[in-house]
Amino acid sequence: MSEAGILRPGAAIRFAEGPPLQLASLPQRLLARLLDVLIVTAGVSAVVVPLAFALDPVLADLEPDEMLPFAYMLGLPFVLTGYEAWLLSVRGVTLGRKIMGVRVVNRAVAAGVRRGIGAGAGIGRALLLPFTGIVPYLGWVGAALLALSPAFDVDGRRGWHDRAAKTYVVTTKPDAPAY
Repeated sequence: MSEAGILRPGAAIRFAEGPPLQLASLPQRLLARLLDVLIVTAGVSAVVVPLAFALDPVLADLEPDEMLPFAYMLGLPFVLTGYEAWLLSVRGVTLGRKIMGVRVVNRAVAAGVRRGIGAGAGIGRALLLPFTGIVPYLGWVGAALLALSPAFDVDGRRGWHDRAAKTYVVTTKPDAPAY
């Protein structure tokens, strides 16, 4: 059984091998995602902005104000996807999730076999959002629906990316309000 049993719809789950786990609230998940985007954006900015000015003589035809948006459009999605895939695979948390007290778990994590959800689940989960955004005729609408999909599941608060990776998002702060 790779799926967890629902103990209290929208509130708690339990894998056969582990203790009961409290599901993260939707505001916790949203704030964790926003923090991760801010953290990665700051990191990318710390590299891209000085690099744009350093390459100014090499790329004399492009102005920094033309190069920076292009660098962000290309670089930010790749870095954000890699950041999330790697940290979830190895640790089960990103920095934004850690700050918000949120953790991504699967059966192996709940059983204490490993800390992260594994490479396949981490990479697949992280790739689903940007991939959905580039599908023709779906684009940002598909990405927005994917990001909102945890709100459609009142029992397990699982998004489509959680279902694809067989994961749940739980809180590490059990006293947090359930919203």
